[in-house]
Amino acid sequence: MARRSWLQVYLALVLLRSWLALTGTAYIHPDEWFQSGEVIAGDLFGIQTTRTWEFTVSKPCRSMASLRLSTLPLALLSYLLAQWRQAVKAEHLFLVQRSTGFLLSLILDLSCALLAPRSKRALTLLLLASSSSVLTFHVRPFSNSIESCMLALALVVIQRLCELTSVLRPKKTVEKKSPTRSDSIAWILNSLAFGAILSIGLFSRFTFAIFAASSGLVFLALAWSRAEGHVGKWVSTISVAIVSFLATSAAHITFDSTYYSSDAGVQEAAVGAKWYDKLHVTPWNAFSYNLGSENLAQHGIHPRWLHALVNYPMIVGLAPFATLVLAQVKSWRSKKPSLSKLGDVGGSGKVMSSVYKGTIVMSLLGLSISPHQEPRFLLPLVLPSILLICHTSERGLVSPPLRNAFITCHLLQSLLQTLFFGYLHQGGLVPAMLWTSEHRGSSGVDMHKFIFWRTFKPPAHLIPTLSTAGDRVGVPNHIIDLGSSTAEKVESYLEGLGGRVGEDVYLFAPRWAMLSRGEERKREEEEAAEGDERVAVFGKSRLRLIYSTRIPNLDMDHIPEMMGAVRKVGFGRGLDLGVYKVGYQET
Repeated sequence: MARRSWLQVYLALVLLRSWLALTGTAYIHPDEWFQSGEVIAGDLFGIQTTRTWEFTVSKPCRSMASLRLSTLPLALLSYLLAQWRQAVKAEHLFLVQRSTGFLLSLILDLSCALLAPRSKRALTLLLLASSSSVLTFHVRPFSNSIESCMLALALVVIQRLCELTSVLRPKKTVEKKSPTRSDSIAWILNSLAFGAILSIGLFSRFTFAIFAASSGLVFLALAWSRAEGHVGKWVSTISVAIVSFLATSAAHITFDSTYYSSDAGVQEAAVGAKWYDKLHVTPWNAFSYNLGSENLAQHGIHPRWLHALVNYPMIVGLAPFATLVLAQVKSWRSKKPSLSKLGDVGGSGKVMSSVYKGTIVMSLLGLSISPHQEPRFLLPLVLPSILLICHTSERGLVSPPLRNAFITCHLLQSLLQTLFFGYLHQGGLVPAMLWTSEHRGSSGVDMHKFIFWRTFKPPAHLIPTLSTAGDRVGVPNHIIDLGSSTAEKVESYLEGLGGRVGEDVYLFAPRWAMLSRGEERKREEEEAAEGDERVAVFGKSRLRLIYSTRIPNLDMDHIPEMMGAVRKVGFGRGLDLGVYKVGYQET
C-alpha cells in the first residue's frame, strides 16, 4: 500500500475513534465509571456520588494519586467552572472523560510507530487503529486503559535502552565501543523514565507488575551487559531506575495516605488500627484482597482457561490470535527461528521480539491463576500482540492467501465488536441519564428521586445535583438502584414513596420490562386515555413515559425477555430504555 493511501486510512480510523469516544453510548462495565470519574467528580465538584467499596474499606485498593493524574482534565474543568461561576453539567463530565480517554489512547499509536519495524509500520498502525479494543475500551475511563498506556511507554523505553547497550550493536563491529557521554546521559534519563513508568503503572493497577515483568527482566539483563559482568557496576547501573521507582511510589503513598486519612468512611472502617495501618500502599492492598477466594467470589468465578481461549481472542482479535499460534507452530515444524528470534533491527529487534512474546506468555499465565477473569484485564496485551504479528509477517511464516483471510476476519470481528461495545451494550442508560439531567423539573421541587430497574449500576455524577451558577448545594438527588428486582418489589417500593409533596420521582427501566404481565395486576404498557402518552401501571403508581432512547439497550442477562418483547411490539419498544415520571392515582 502506498504511503499516502495507508496514511489516509489510518487517519480515518483515528477520526472514527474520536467519534466513537464522543458519541459511543454503550456502558461496557460499571468499573469504567465507578473506579474513575464517579469518585473524582464527587471530590472536585462537590456533587452527590457513590463511593464503591474500593475507596471505603479500611485498606483502600485504588490509588487516588493515580486517579488524579489520569483525570487532570476534570480538575481543569472544575477550576474553569469555579472561575466562571458556572454549574457543572452531566454532558461536561461525560465529554471531558471520553476526550481524555481518546487522547490517552494516542500514546499507543505513538508507541506503535516507534516500536514497529520501518518496513511494517503501516501494517502495524492499521491493525492497531482498527482494533475494536482500541476503538471502544481504550476511549473509556478504565484503569486498564491507563495500565495499557504505561506498558506501551515501558516498551518504548526498553527499546531505547537496547539501542544504547553496546553489547547489542551489530556483530560486524570489531571492538566493543565504550559508551559516550551522550549515551550515558541518555541511559540515565531513560532509566529514570523507566522507574517512574513502572511505579505509575503499578499504582494504576497492581497487575501491571505481571505485564511489565518481561520488560523488567530485560532491563536487568541490559544493565548487566552494560556493566560487563561487574556486580558493583551493575547495581550502580540499575540504581537510577530503582531510585526513580521508589521516589514516584513514595509520592503516591504519601498522597493516598493523606487523602484516605481524611476520609470519614475509611476512618470508620479502620477504627482501632495501628498507626502503620494508616500508611496506604494501594497496590499491596489490592493484591492482598485478590488473594482471598471469598472476595473474588463476590465478583464472579470463571474457569482458568477463559483468558487464554476466550478473552484473549476477544480483546486482541481472533485473527491476530490465530496468526500468532499458526506462526509459532509452523516455525517449530520447519525449524525456523522462533518468534522470539525474529527482528529487523539487529540485536535490538531480536530482544524486543522476545519482550513481546514474554509479555504475552507471562501475562496470560500470571492472570490465569486468578479465577476472576474479565476480558478488559487483557487490554495491555493488544499492542505487544500486534507488534509480534509484524515479525511473523516479516519472515513470511503466514502465506499471503491466509493472511488476507485473517485480515478479513479481523475487520469483520472489529466491526461487530465496535458496534456492540461502542453503542449497543446497555446503550440506553447513559443517554437517558444525560437527557434527564437537562430536562428534569426544578420549580417547587425539594428532592429528585431517580429509581433504576434492570439496568447497570447508575453513575450518579452523570445526573449531577441540580444547582444554579456558583451554588454547589442545589436540589439534592436520591438514587435508588433496584437492580434485577421483581416487578412486585418495584410496585411495593413505589407505593411506599406515596407521592410526597416536593418530590419528583423518575424510573429508568428497559421498556421490555414494562411490558411484562402479571396474573393479579395489569403491568402492561398501554395507551393513556388523554392522548398519545404511554403509561405503565404499578398498583396505585402511574408511570408516564417521558423519554425513550433511540439506541437499543441490549442486556445480555435478559436476552429471552428482550426477544419476547421484540416479537410482540417490534425492536423500538422492545429494546429501548425508557424514563418514566412517577405519579399516583387518586384513591
